[in-house]
Amino acid sequence: MLPLEVALSHALTCLDADSAAVLLESALERRLLVPSQVDLLLAEAPARRRRAIGRVSALAGSGSETRVRRYLERRGVRVREQVAVFEGGRVDLLVGDRLVIECDSVRHHVERSRYYADRSRDRAALIEGCLVLRLTWEDIWLRWEETTGALDTLIRRRVHRGQRIGGAGLQEGDSHGTPRR
Repeated sequence: MLPLEVALSHALTCLDADSAAVLLESALERRLLVPSQVDLLLAEAPARRRRAIGRVSALAGSGSETRVRRYLERRGVRVREQVAVFEGGRVDLLVGDRLVIECDSVRHHVERSRYYADRSRDRAALIEGCLVLRLTWEDIWLRWEETTGALDTLIRRRVHRGQRIGGAGLQEGDSHGTPRR
């Protein structure tokens, strides 16, 4: 069997930048690698590939989150990962000031308790003034063109920008997140 580091080293040169980043972040999320190992792999890659891959995050909860985040970042949109926007709950992605994107897969949502917990989290995010968009695995991997069209429309309409709708929002120094820009 091929060692993971060797396989990822080849993937960094053979796959497109987004696919390579998905693999690296997934390895981090599953704790198959630590950040220093990813840094080493990237250091061994040609400079052009490193630039194309760009930032690799240890915060991504799934390859789906990585794909959505990178798509939005390439469009110049501020995206934060695993952000607490309400007491006791984190969201997959906070886009701009108020658009929450949750990347869901059936595998992680088969239990009824998780399904109900997600609805509760959606209500809490809405109470905090956020808009919630749930994307399925199929949306991200099988219907990507349609999904990116929807994301582009939302960004063009600036639904991610501005004051939160009726919510308190995150303030500088707030323990729930990073300062506003």
